[in-house]
Amino acid sequence: MKPRDGGPAPRWAAPAFFFFFAYFFILVWNDRSLHPAAGYQPVLLLYPAFLLVDVLLTVILVWAWSRRLDRADSRVAYVLIAAMLLHMIAWAHLFSDHFWAFRGVGFLGGFFPPLWFGCLALMHPAYARPFVQRISRAGERIRLSPRALTPIAAAALIALFWTLRSHHITRDGVDWIQRTAQPVWHLYLREPLTIGLYRWTWLAVKRIAPVTPYDVIAALSVAAGAWACLMYWFTLRRMALSPRACAAGVMLAATTGGWMILNFGHIEVYPVLVAGLMTAFYFAARYLRDGRGALAVGAALSVVFLLHLSTGWLLPAFIALPFIARGREGCRDALVLAGVFAAIQLAFWGALIVFAYGADLSRFLARLYETFHVGPDRAMFASRLILLHPWRLMDLANEYVYLMTPALILLPLTIRRAMRRPRRQHLFWALCFVMYGAYSFFWNADRGFPEDWDLFSPLAMISVLFTVNLLLSDDDLSEDRGVLIAAYLTAMASAPLAIAQIAYHHFVSFRPPAM
Repeated sequence: MKPRDGGPAPRWAAPAFFFFFAYFFILVWNDRSLHPAAGYQPVLLLYPAFLLVDVLLTVILVWAWSRRLDRADSRVAYVLIAAMLLHMIAWAHLFSDHFWAFRGVGFLGGFFPPLWFGCLALMHPAYARPFVQRISRAGERIRLSPRALTPIAAAALIALFWTLRSHHITRDGVDWIQRTAQPVWHLYLREPLTIGLYRWTWLAVKRIAPVTPYDVIAALSVAAGAWACLMYWFTLRRMALSPRACAAGVMLAATTGGWMILNFGHIEVYPVLVAGLMTAFYFAARYLRDGRGALAVGAALSVVFLLHLSTGWLLPAFIALPFIARGREGCRDALVLAGVFAAIQLAFWGALIVFAYGADLSRFLARLYETFHVGPDRAMFASRLILLHPWRLMDLANEYVYLMTPALILLPLTIRRAMRRPRRQHLFWALCFVMYGAYSFFWNADRGFPEDWDLFSPLAMISVLFTVNLLLSDDDLSEDRGVLIAAYLTAMASAPLAIAQIAYHHFVSFRPPAM
């Protein structure tokens, strides 16, 4: 059914009035004497006014999209209502410390309302269509070949990430900075290859220029972020998605704060891990499409496992990959994948034992036991007594919102669409999402925010791949505009939170007491 364009007055007049109404409350909110931190309690009376504005704007947007599509679409209405509820909770953060996922909102203060209402404006069909068309035309004007565009895109991403790099350094980050300058990388058996990479890079670069381990880790994180973004784009192309679905996939990734923060020079091991995982997922997507390349999948997975042993939670999904793609005929490829993985593991760990532990297996096993059973890590798994405790569930809810807001909003639509149009390849991405989600549920993030927020950060990227594959990969998607519109609206609703998170990590310098 062809959508209706409507005249300029119905499309612009009502939104303009209510956006002006919203900005009136923004001016009131910017009065610092009314801020909750100032102890001025009547500010609580403004909160219902903000909620009223949100409800009115949501009603207007639902009506506008219903008129635009010439029918009421429940998926569009659901996303808009979810965005409104998300905004309400974001404001509730100012009155409670329980919603730490919205810490960036409180940090931006008076800058957040214009950002939020600006994104709301882009969610109106009268604004959305010109916005998307201008972006599309800008892309069409770039007449460069993919080979020429790739290095330009990589350079642009690196420049952006380095300019706004994070200033958060957790206690683990301090350890990595200190250990990079010491010959002890082999003692860190949960992420041996990543710490080794940090040290070897620092030793090589310091011969050329006076750099610190902090500079090296930040630069590697930025480079890993650019690589992960490019590999994500190549993965979308491998999935043979429609151009509109690819664009929606890019927007969902760009507005997933938990993924983006890692790319801005985050001082930890997870940026390199995510870059490696994205490479393994690229080869997995290629295998799902062509049924070839089990050797590459096994090699990539083996290297990623050495970057961080938490990748082991994804082993069931990758072992099932050949059978998902080829059925019984995948048995041979499964053996190839497992054989390559085992061979690389034996070669690395064998060399580590020989050269770093003096060929003393008992010494290596003692260190391995100490890594997983001594010190703070002895309680890596949460106790059964606290797994379902309300405060822990609240903490997990904050963690998931912080990491994967777009995927959470679209989760009901994603599951619903996958159940209506199930495909075999959906099982692989669902297994990855479920297995890493189980890791986040059972593992003990004992340090909390702002230190342990990144402990499950790969889940942010995995959630985007899960959503794109189950929601946007159908052949008839070009005829079902409601799904694409829902993805666009979700990205616009998540963008303010992602920007707030990036700003929080960029401008707020966090240093643990140990420093």
